[in-house]
Amino acid sequence: MCSKLVLCLGAGLVVGVSVGRPLAAQVAVRVELQVEPEFDSNVFLLSNRQRSRLTSPSVGVVTSGRYANMESATDVIVVTRGGIELVMPGVDGRDLSFYPEVRYEANMQNAERRNGQFGLEVKQDLPRDGRLRLDAKLTPGYFARNYLEDATDANGDLVISPDETRYTAGRYGAGTVELDYRHRLNKSTKSSPFGAALLIAAGYESQAYDAPFTNRDFRGPTGALAVLLQTSRRTSLDLIYDLAVFEGSPGPQVMLVDEADAGGDLNGNGSATDQGVRVAGRTDRGRTEHAAGIRFGSEMTRRADLRLAVENRWRAFSSTEMNDYQNRGRRDMRTEAGADVSLRLGGGTRLLMGVRGATQRIERARATKVDEVADYNRFRASVGIRHRF
Repeated sequence: MCSKLVLCLGAGLVVGVSVGRPLAAQVAVRVELQVEPEFDSNVFLLSNRQRSRLTSPSVGVVTSGRYANMESATDVIVVTRGGIELVMPGVDGRDLSFYPEVRYEANMQNAERRNGQFGLEVKQDLPRDGRLRLDAKLTPGYFARNYLEDATDANGDLVISPDETRYTAGRYGAGTVELDYRHRLNKSTKSSPFGAALLIAAGYESQAYDAPFTNRDFRGPTGALAVLLQTSRRTSLDLIYDLAVFEGSPGPQVMLVDEADAGGDLNGNGSATDQGVRVAGRTDRGRTEHAAGIRFGSEMTRRADLRLAVENRWRAFSSTEMNDYQNRGRRDMRTEAGADVSLRLGGGTRLLMGVRGATQRIERARATKVDEVADYNRFRASVGIRHRF
């Protein structure tokens, strides 16, 4: 005996999966598949000026390779995710589950950005609706965008034009691991629907770039604290705070600096107003990140669930490098909000719909002409299908 899932996608693709019943009386096997195309209005997190240059690059920009393999600022990404959950008796006979997962993002316009991710979640149920969970994720390779590698003053005018720059693909591998514990403070019942739980998490995150951009690496501990409120039998409200303290890998980097930003003559020509002067300095991406968010959930009907979320993130960079015109004195603030609706279609299948918007603003003590990280706006919308059995 076996159950079978047939998932029909909008493009006419049909996926068939057959799964047997529990392997043994003590082990249950659950499978989940999800396909979710997503529209992204700003894949590379570009400013309006950068988006314009990507759409209509000058000859010099094309020669530099600044937007090589960056085909479009907007894209449709088909996200496919699959996992197998193994559930068995654990501590005191309570459920212990292992959930390995594979995720793949297929960009339709920017093929260079396609990537895969591997994940593993281990959960142990505990008394009083408690839970201990370990969550690990690994992204072996990811194309972020192209970064300035070097610049050569070929015509000797002491300033750098776009055709005198050389950009190289910035690719990195990333990994995260997090352990969290949830403890119930007050149980929700029919007579007293208000419930509360506390969640505490600690983890570690790292990101390592391929040469020549190893100075962009960072690593460090992360933590989270959340108060999970059951405000009624059908609604919930979560208050969340996240903290991360990342150590950078200070190293040499070529930057193009406007002398007006630096407040001095950088190329020794007696003028302090030149734009795009080559500076060989050191950068440090070490920083502290704080994030505070609110999540609201509602079972609108027996078949429809609604989730709303808003989050503010603040980043303060800790660079003390004198010539770090990119990160010294840098402060970022990002506001993100989203809404998700899940509709039960029957037979373990759900229809997923979501929208998200984000805005980031950056403040620097000193600015550079190479605005790799800039103010941006981003909008995403997705529709997908998930099946569990």
